[in-house]
Amino acid sequence: MMLLNRTVLEDRVESAATTLTMTKYPTVMVIDDEPAILEMLEMLLEEEYTVNTCPNPVIAMQEISRLQPDLIIADFMMPQLTGVELLRTVRRNVNLAQVPVILMTASTNLNACGLTEAELKNLNAFLVKKPFDNTRLLQLMQDLIAHQIS
Repeated sequence: MMLLNRTVLEDRVESAATTLTMTKYPTVMVIDDEPAILEMLEMLLEEEYTVNTCPNPVIAMQEISRLQPDLIIADFMMPQLTGVELLRTVRRNVNLAQVPVILMTASTNLNACGLTEAELKNLNAFLVKKPFDNTRLLQLMQDLIAHQIS
């Protein structure tokens, strides 16, 4: 009887491990100095992504290097390190250079943010204006991650 219980338990553990392996979610790093934005994005993304958030862009760079996320979402205007500076730093890192980056901004003027449209394109980054449409953001994320994997 005890052998049967152990076998059943081992089968359950093996099944759970297999399920966990098969359901690996893409990892997303979200950086924004506004806690409400971090919380809202985490709630929006947590069902389909492994979400890591950070309000401090300097600390976030260390976490990005450690985690090697599949996608980065960062605010344009942050203290200590702007989204543009973060993007340039990511692109200079050989291990992160291909990671898609979405920059979020409430500004309507890219030049005021320190970035031209040509540079945005050259840095392979995408701009989402706040307030953003959740459905469009999710679709952009899916497209970027699918393109990166294929």
